[in-house]
Amino acid sequence: MRQMANFTEADMAAVVESFYTAATAMMAAEQGGTRREFPVMVAAMNELGSQYPDSAIVQALLASNPGSRQAQVESALTGSTGALQDAALAAVKHAAQVIASVSPDETAMYQDAVLHVLDKVADAAGELGYFGSEGAGVSEGEAKFLDLIKAAMQ
Repeated sequence: MRQMANFTEADMAAVVESFYTAATAMMAAEQGGTRREFPVMVAAMNELGSQYPDSAIVQALLASNPGSRQAQVESALTGSTGALQDAALAAVKHAAQVIASVSPDETAMYQDAVLHVLDKVADAAGELGYFGSEGAGVSEGEAKFLDLIKAAMQ
């Protein structure tokens, strides 16, 4: 595993929280997005462990125990979608900047990992039939939010 020595505790906590904030905002991106997407988020985060076994960021994310965050996610989902999305954009932008300054070699991995989690959460709504039929895919609102996240991480 890569050393986390270059990251302060606060920096690493901000990077880890950016995953949760962005995933929660994705759940709220489209009416019909629900807490039922939480297990999909957890599974996507756990998949990162096998995709990036040497990443200090992913190891810190997994150590945060994604499955234990349901109450935090549900609480956030009761707020304004716009405010949640604004917070997510700010969180991923800050995290990307921290990573670029502390561990530039992990910048692309972070971007890919965030997008992996968000893609899985966005796909879950269609797969679970939230848009009226199974397999409806990513909604327009979710696609727009993905584009905003991609731009924020650049």
